[in-house]
Amino acid sequence: MCLESDAGRLLPPLRTARAGSQPRLCMLQFVRKSRHSESRYEGRHAIRFPLLRAVALAFALGVESAVADECSAASVSLATLSPTGLVEVLIAAIFVLSVVTAYALREASRLRRRLRDSETRLQDLGTHDALTGLPNRALFVEFAGKVAANAKRHGSLFSLVSMDLDNLQPTRDAHGSMVGDRLLEAIACRIGDTVRKGDLLARVGEDQFIILLDSVRGRSGLVPVISRLMTTISAPYIIDGKELTIGCSAGVSLFPQDSDRLNELMQQVDRARRAARLAGGNRSMFYDELPKETI
Repeated sequence: MCLESDAGRLLPPLRTARAGSQPRLCMLQFVRKSRHSESRYEGRHAIRFPLLRAVALAFALGVESAVADECSAASVSLATLSPTGLVEVLIAAIFVLSVVTAYALREASRLRRRLRDSETRLQDLGTHDALTGLPNRALFVEFAGKVAANAKRHGSLFSLVSMDLDNLQPTRDAHGSMVGDRLLEAIACRIGDTVRKGDLLARVGEDQFIILLDSVRGRSGLVPVISRLMTTISAPYIIDGKELTIGCSAGVSLFPQDSDRLNELMQQVDRARRAARLAGGNRSMFYDELPKETI
């Protein structure tokens, strides 16, 4: 791509210098003598900035034409230009400046968008799990605190369900980390499709998820929900042509029956989950079912 071809396509032909005139200030000579540096420049920027280069050449042609028509070969000075020549130079300069300004504004807008996107990504990294995109523990605790405060004001119920995936590490060892990651993503999708829109699912450990079930109807309403979750997670997965199955151990605590404090409620649901795993796994256990000596 050359300068002259760009200008010819974008702008009408400009006047050339009079025959025999050899002004000392000739911008076209400078451009043509810079072909070696220009070819190096083209490799990186010619495709990106063809319009700016064409406009710059047009400005050079306009200045040279005005100077050649209005000035003697012995001296070249803008002070000697006629009013018509000055107008031509000023119009060319204003056009170049307007194009450069428009480009600068566009680049500034693009940089602002990239900065906002980067800030959003950084914020997401602090509140969401990188693999599954689910909220992490910090965001879950923040959301659960608001739900607990609202439940106290209105006398409503909610439940926490903490789940461990049984035998996830042996699956990773047998099939590799990439298969293990894809299995985690598939499990997260299944759980997310099972819970309601107003509930919150978070990943809080390598093989651990926690769910806040809002506005439940007591223990009797939780039993079928927990059973459905366990069945959904335990169904076979097809990952890279391999059929994989995995179990789940779940602990359940209920607000305010088990506790009306969020910290205590989270401790209770973790105890119930560990008890379910120690009992053989692939089962659920309510906190109020634990033997008194284990509480």
